[in-house]
Amino acid sequence: MIHEGLKANDPTENKDYLVELTIQLEELSGQDVNIPFHIKDIKDNGFVIKIHGLYAFISFDYMPWNYDDTNSWKAVLKSIREKQFYGRIYKFIKDPIFIIVNGDVPQFKPLVLVEGEEYHGIIIRKNKSGVIFDIGDHFHWKCGSVLGFLPKSHFLSKIDFSNINIGDHIQAYYFGSDENDRRLFYKNKKKMDWYIDFQNKQKI
Repeated sequence: MIHEGLKANDPTENKDYLVELTIQLEELSGQDVNIPFHIKDIKDNGFVIKIHGLYAFISFDYMPWNYDDTNSWKAVLKSIREKQFYGRIYKFIKDPIFIIVNGDVPQFKPLVLVEGEEYHGIIIRKNKSGVIFDIGDHFHWKCGSVLGFLPKSHFLSKIDFSNINIGDHIQAYYFGSDENDRRLFYKNKKKMDWYIDFQNKQKI
């Protein structure tokens, strides 16, 4: 169940108002509701977030999706900052106030990718064979994280590949999945269309 009525509020110096927010959130922490939160800043092992007008913490391990390293979170930070996600209160300490949130709850729309369509994403890893990028950004993170692989050989040129870095935005055409269920992309649509046509002829 998602508690749609809750929205993060701006900081305030009104102590009575903060006390009221604290009481409300404490009550919600014992209920079966998903509460909206917004990412504010990044730490070594998680994010500072705002939930029901109060600052809290969420570990990378309890985000709505997972990456293998911290650098991937840093790469997408600018895109996910202030986006609305949902979570539940994992720990609530009232005095001094300390809130930990668990965002590992169902909250995303079904994903539909169309072969041959162009999508944009953010590069989270790069190695000698290509780049892994997250096109969750294309869907404004409404479908969560959606990883794709763009091989080095599918870039327009070696210079194009060498000039791209982690955190950069990239556009590519969806090709389909390989035998390992990796989503494959091409940078050059003409090259992709040629390869698809070649494959089809091989089947004849």
